[in-house]
Amino acid sequence: MATTSEIRELITKGKLKEAIEAMINLSGQGDDSDLQNSLILQSSRFQENERSNLSGIISSGDYSRSRSRITFALLSYLDELKDVPGVQNNARGAAQPANVPNADAQQDGTEGAESDIIKILFLASNPSGTAKLQLDKEHSKVSKKLQNSPTPGRFRLKLKEAVTLTEFLEYLIEERPEIIHFSGHGEKGNKEVRQMVSRGLDLGEDEVPEDDTGIILYDDSKREPFFVGTTVIRRMFKSMINVHQIPIKVVLFNNCFSQAQAEAVAEFVPNVIGTSWSVKDEAAIAFATSFYFGIANDKEVNAAVDLGITNALAYGEPEDRFVLYQEGKKVSF
Repeated sequence: MATTSEIRELITKGKLKEAIEAMINLSGQGDDSDLQNSLILQSSRFQENERSNLSGIISSGDYSRSRSRITFALLSYLDELKDVPGVQNNARGAAQPANVPNADAQQDGTEGAESDIIKILFLASNPSGTAKLQLDKEHSKVSKKLQNSPTPGRFRLKLKEAVTLTEFLEYLIEERPEIIHFSGHGEKGNKEVRQMVSRGLDLGEDEVPEDDTGIILYDDSKREPFFVGTTVIRRMFKSMINVHQIPIKVVLFNNCFSQAQAEAVAEFVPNVIGTSWSVKDEAAIAFATSFYFGIANDKEVNAAVDLGITNALAYGEPEDRFVLYQEGKKVSF
């Protein structure tokens, strides 16, 4: 099996097909399905680009630019292979060859790529006993938008499924993401939520607790749903930002009734997106797809949200369903 230094040499010589195959095999030795999926998508992009070139349906400039972007993405992923358990690596600390495009170089007239990887943590929760959501479909669509960006190697999407509250906290500290995406269920003021929030106290029908909105995670046994109220979510992000110094720039609560959480978290995070009421599954996926298309194409967060709102509108959601808070203030669209 090829080492990372041997793969780097293949990339340097322009042997992208061989490099991709070796990287997919190498990534399979670790436990990083997101990295392997990213490499498989790059393989598809490479094959499509080669077929289009052979068929003469793209210009030589477009063909070269696509190869440059794939090359940059492979180099970015190759650096990540150093951290995959069980991977043999002979290139730790080795200098990058001078003729390989790096993160700061411009490639064939395309825009310069940034050296910093943007880490996106996709947290999914759909416990038994709650309505079935298409979380895999949402993750897949988001991943494809990022991989089809002009600089796909800039983005590192990490999926964590069946998340508990304890894992939610641990993943933030372990991954240190710039963007956090929660996809799952949110609740507002129903009987079951009132019971969970009140910890078993017998509330009257008109006695709705102050903290009656939140998200549904798994309990620690991974068997039952676990309600996490807005007060807990606020405290969690306050801790992550102020104590643990996690560089969170964007939080997307892509679940129902999440405006309260968005407003609370906006005290600490520059950009937070939530929803004003319940959201249909297809509309939530449509919003996420267009939002990340905007992010992948260097749009500002408010412009990416605007794209998401427009796409969700086609699925029957009103324009005010998705809300954005920037620097603690609600943004009008």
